[in-house]
Amino acid sequence: MPPPAVGRGRSGVASDTGRYRNFDTLRLWAAVAVVLSHSFLIATGTEDGDLFKVLTGEVAGFYAVQVFFVLSGFLVTRSRFACDSSWDYARRRFLRVYPAYAVSVLLVFLLVPFLIDGAGAHLADERTWRNLLRTLAADSTRAKVPEFTYYDAPVGESLNPVYWTIEAEVLLYLLVGLLYALRLLTLPGCLFFLVLAIWVRLFAPFADDLHRWALQYGAPGFFSGAVMWFVFRHHRPWAWIAALLAVVTLAGIFLSDATRVLFPVFAAYPLLWLGSRGAPDLGNWTRAGDLSYGIYLFGWPVQQVIRSITGPMEGWSFFLLCLGPVLLAGWLSWHLIERPALRLKAGAGVRPPGRRAGETAGRRPS
Repeated sequence: MPPPAVGRGRSGVASDTGRYRNFDTLRLWAAVAVVLSHSFLIATGTEDGDLFKVLTGEVAGFYAVQVFFVLSGFLVTRSRFACDSSWDYARRRFLRVYPAYAVSVLLVFLLVPFLIDGAGAHLADERTWRNLLRTLAADSTRAKVPEFTYYDAPVGESLNPVYWTIEAEVLLYLLVGLLYALRLLTLPGCLFFLVLAIWVRLFAPFADDLHRWALQYGAPGFFSGAVMWFVFRHHRPWAWIAALLAVVTLAGIFLSDATRVLFPVFAAYPLLWLGSRGAPDLGNWTRAGDLSYGIYLFGWPVQQVIRSITGPMEGWSFFLLCLGPVLLAGWLSWHLIERPALRLKAGAGVRPPGRRAGETAGRRPS
């Protein structure tokens, strides 16, 4: 099966919207699932009301984040093969991820604490500015303002706890670039790192180092997606395999912590099949734009500001109350930040994916 052709999406950037038409919808659903999961923690101080937590032992956000990592591993691997140079790859990754991330960091450091406690004393504390600069450099452990917390709970100290996934993504982007440069970005290479990541999660987890914890948490899903990119380059995904692995995935999430670690491994094939052209059309949920990243980045601070007004309340009611403002934040992020940034990378050094720089049809580089 030939590699996916490079088309043009709504924003004018290179995309796989023809072959992978449901990807934006899957990302949107995953982002909303994260907001739902956070709603219980923010509104009640506990995750006990999360139905996924009750049924499987893990909150909905756990599965949603793994979906993000699987899709990211698939698309980032494709992106590296589609770029003409390491610089082009780095520039495209930067423009997709960093502008909205930087704006969210500035808002949660400079504006959100003021909105919640009405004071700006944190701006006079040099630790605030040191933490701000470190967080802008993708150090998720520094996303906190001295003497400020959203509420009386440990997670309340973090201005935006989703930042750990951005840190993990950046590290994985760098690893993909390094593997490509060493000619190790191959199916065997990605399988090796997938097995290594699962082994670390199961038998040698980094519990105390938050940086390595973030990487080990995201790597299984990311490399599951990368492996599937190599598989799908040559084989059209089959519905019956997707259905079989979906059953295995669903069974696994109910069995044990160990089988839940394997969730992205078994879910990658059915998930990516569902995102492809061969699956049923999930509908045009993204006609207003690709809101998923903005929802994910800005959901937590928006929910915290709302909670500071309403006080504690029931989780589902809080989710419904927050959904409109969070969707609006995602819409603003897409149209004011992400889409303009994506236009800067449109058409820059794109070639058919799966072909290395200097490679032409019928001939491999020497």
